[in-house]
Amino acid sequence: MNLRDAKDQVEREHPELKGTERMLAIKALRDQPDPAGPTTAAPEAPEQPAGNGDYFCRNCDQPVKPVVRNVWGKVVTFVALLQLVAVAVSVVSCFTSVDVGDGLRRLASWPAAIHPVGVGVVAALAAFIAAVGVAGSLTQRAERGGTCPKCKSVLATQPGASGE
Repeated sequence: MNLRDAKDQVEREHPELKGTERMLAIKALRDQPDPAGPTTAAPEAPEQPAGNGDYFCRNCDQPVKPVVRNVWGKVVTFVALLQLVAVAVSVVSCFTSVDVGDGLRRLASWPAAIHPVGVGVVAALAAFIAAVGVAGSLTQRAERGGTCPKCKSVLATQPGASGE
């Protein structure tokens, strides 16, 4: 019996159970042999010991890869924010003179150094669009690592960790 069916049956038949008792009832129900007999579709894989670091889907109890946080996604998102400032600086430099300065001001004011100023605006917009695209793909790639292969759910939990 899969996890969802066991949860539904325990909730239907024993609504008074809470916390640990409920989890034990679900586990006992899942460990019972199937009353319809074994299926010939696929043999069961040997169980892996709990605590081996695998993650499981909350919906269908399939093993999934953990979601890997991508530091580069945050860095490129910050660069995209700087490029947005660069777009604003390039538009301002069309009407006034902009002092480039030092440090982050120099990094964000690079379009002000391009002449003619129209080319600086176009270059700043192109850099902003490219930075947003790269940041989006890096963030999306980090989230895609934790999807369930069966139900496409992004939720993943460690074995033994109860979300209730």
